[in-house]
Amino acid sequence: MTICEASLEALKLVGKPLNINEIYDLIIENNFYQFKSKSPLSVLKAEIRKHTEGIKLKEKDLFKHFRLMDNGKFWINLNK
Repeated sequence: MTICEASLEALKLVGKPLNINEIYDLIIENNFYQFKSKSPLSVLKAEIRKHTEGIKLKEKDLFKHFRLMDNGKFWINLNK
């Protein structure tokens, strides 16, 4: 499972938008992904942002799995 897939599973599990820390906690609690980084929250945030609709990054062709909500939390992009 990739970080992106693990994040989607965490969001599906709770059924509501979450912030990065909440997503990370669910990923770890449910063993969806094992981070090998010394800065796992930074890695998670970067990976989610790469796949978030409306966030402009260099990786233009990546599928946008997430949406950034007005409250700063991330949710599943239902506009796929």
